[in-house]
Amino acid sequence: MNSRHSIGGEPVDREYPSVIYDAEERRIASRIERRHPHWHVEWGVGSRSFHAYPRFAAPQGARADSPDVRDLVGQMRYIEQQTRASSRGNPRRGPEARRRENHA
Repeated sequence: MNSRHSIGGEPVDREYPSVIYDAEERRIASRIERRHPHWHVEWGVGSRSFHAYPRFAAPQGARADSPDVRDLVGQMRYIEQQTRASSRGNPRRGPEARRRENHA
């Protein structure tokens, strides 16, 4: 089911329009993920927002969502801080726990 449409005179593959229109947002998501390796970051084509999912033991359902990069990163840092604060009694939780164990 491959339909083609024209936008601005250019034919567009309707199955993959985000490849054309969201290339910059996808690059930004990759850049954020490289700078924050404890997170998986993606651009939501339908939501028009960035979504970040922790790759560390965080409360169930923890994620950051925002169309704004600074807001997204702020949410990510807040989740990290909250997870560290709640994991002080459990050394296996939080993104810093493994680093502390390896250096102990």
